[in-house]
Amino acid sequence: MEEALCLLCLSSLLMFASQQQQPGDKELLPLLPTSTYWDTSPSHQLITVRPSSSQFFSGDSVTLSCDLHPSNITWRSRDGREVQCGHGWGEPGNSSCYIHYLFILDSGVYWCESRDGETSERINITITDSSVLLQSPVLPVMERQNVSLRCRSKNASSNHTASFYRGSALIGTSTSGHMTLPGVSRSDEDFYSCSISDAQSESSWISITASTLTPPTAQTPPTAQTPPADPAPLMSPVRVICHLVVFCPYCICTLIMMSVCRRTGSSSPVSMVMSPPAQGLEDDYDDVIADVTTEHQL
Repeated sequence: MEEALCLLCLSSLLMFASQQQQPGDKELLPLLPTSTYWDTSPSHQLITVRPSSSQFFSGDSVTLSCDLHPSNITWRSRDGREVQCGHGWGEPGNSSCYIHYLFILDSGVYWCESRDGETSERINITITDSSVLLQSPVLPVMERQNVSLRCRSKNASSNHTASFYRGSALIGTSTSGHMTLPGVSRSDEDFYSCSISDAQSESSWISITASTLTPPTAQTPPTAQTPPADPAPLMSPVRVICHLVVFCPYCICTLIMMSVCRRTGSSSPVSMVMSPPAQGLEDDYDDVIADVTTEHQL
C-alpha cells in the first residue's frame, strides 16, 4: 500500500510542476476597456464686427456676423429692450445682420445666440454724433498682443495730428492719427479716447484677457533607453483553479503518508531475547562443550 501511495504522490507532484508557468509563457489577461479621451476644449460662439470698431458715426453701416450657424443676433438698447435682428432693425442674413444706416439710438449691447442657446461675448457699440471717434478693438484683447488705436475725423479724410488719452491722462500724440500699445497686460485695461484739435471723442473700454498660450520650449533629442522589464504576469482564474486541482491530491497523499508512518512508528517492537533451552537439552549441550574442549586440548 505504501508503494502505491508513493507512486500517486510522485505523479501528482510531477503534474503540479508541469503546470507551473514558464518564463517564456504568455498569460491571458482580462481585457481592459480602452481609455476614452474627451475633448474638453471650450467651444465659444464668436461675434465679429466689420469694420472692426467699437465706435461709429451716425449714418455709418456695419455688419455683425456669428461663427455658429444658424444663429441670431440680439440687440439690447440702452433703455433695456432686447430685439433680434430683422424685428424692426437690421437685415438678417446667414447668421449675420447688416445695418446700412446707424442711428444714435442703435448704441447698445450686441451678441450672437445659436439655436442651442450658446451665446457669444457681449460687445458694446457706441454711435456718436461727434466729429471725432476712436477706433479700438471691440472684442477683448489677449495679453502680450499689440493694440492699435486710430483717431478718425468725420470731416477730414487725410492724416491729421491726434492726441490719445487713457482716462484723462495724455499717453501720446501722433501725426498720422494712429497709435500702438505694445504688449498689453491686464493693467492696461481702462477707458481710452482721442482728440483732434478741439474735438474730443467718446471713451471706449479696452478689455484685456489672460493669455492661454504658453511659449514654445526647446526640445532635447530623445536618448536611447533600455526597455523596461516586463512586469510579472498575473495568473488567470482558470490557471489558479488548475493549480488547486493538481495540488490538492499532492497534499492529501502527503497527509496519508504521514499518518501511515506515524502508526507504524507507534507499534510494539519485535522481541529479540531468546528463551533458555529445556533441562534435557541443557545436559546434552554441556557434554558437547566438554568434548570439544578435550579435543582441542589434545
